Amino acid sequence: MSPTKRPRPAPAHTPARRQQLGASFDGLADHYTAGRPTYPADFVQALLRPLFDRTDQPRTVLEVGAGTGQATGILPRFFSQVTSMEPGFRLNQEASRRLSDDDRVTVHRSTFEAWSGTDTYDCVFSASAFHWADPHVSYEKAATLLKPCGTLAVISYGDVVSDDAWEQPAERIREMYRRHAPHLTPPFGTRSLDDLSSALKHHGDSLAQALEYFEFGTAEAVAALHVSHWFEPATVLVERHERPYTGEGIVTALTSYGGFRNLEEDTARRLAAEIRTYVEDECGNRLLRPFALVGLAADRRALRP
Repeated sequence: MSPTKRPRPAPAHTPARRQQLGASFDGLADHYTAGRPTYPADFVQALLRPLFDRTDQPRTVLEVGAGTGQATGILPRFFSQVTSMEPGFRLNQEASRRLSDDDRVTVHRSTFEAWSGTDTYDCVFSASAFHWADPHVSYEKAATLLKPCGTLAVISYGDVVSDDAWEQPAERIREMYRRHAPHLTPPFGTRSLDDLSSALKHHGDSLAQALEYFEFGTAEAVAALHVSHWFEPATVLVERHERPYTGEGIVTALTSYGGFRNLEEDTARRLAAEIRTYVEDECGNRLLRPFALVGLAADRRALRP
């Protein structure tokens, strides 16, 4: 008897699927800090340099999707008032706990779509989260929440292909996914850093299209959005970063990105154990994983009546 084929989920860039996937990360809160790379303050500073150069004292920033507060903690270096939102209960709790001693930061529990605040900000900022909001709402809303000289800035990490020292173990792990969970997309990158940089700059006239391409591999969902009505063309920054992982660490990282999502418990346990054992026994318990760190920033246009 042939195994039952599981239906593929809806594309991640549909509004309902965005909401579903974005909400699912709340159950992975315990894995965020251990599994995900951090965000360098100097990269954030470089991305926001034009804002700092033209604004004497940029004070306020609204952060969309704090997660556990990894990027949130950087923002008080550049802004005196940080207003952050995170809809996930557990993620919100962790971010609030982490930042509780900094009176410059407030963390609210809300999605961006449901945010009802009317204050305006020097910057709307998001780290690895803005793409989970409905783009038919989020870009116009960001524009209305920005001051006239304000900037929308997003940063995110993504996998890239690299040399054989990485690609050989990456392919072994993909084979494990194909064997245990053939209905899931195997992890890790399919684009080189140069190809990614070129494509992002090609889409740079629209921050929305550049971000969609980076996160989902297609800008189809936002192609009809007139983002240029609200924002200038985007500044694009791309850097290559690496992070070492142990066998346990790479399993934690894959978990934090939903790499075992929707698997039966026994299947997830077997897959995780095989990955962990492979890295420990055949890779000296060390993998050096390459990432592209991408920053996109666009200034608000003068809003038309």
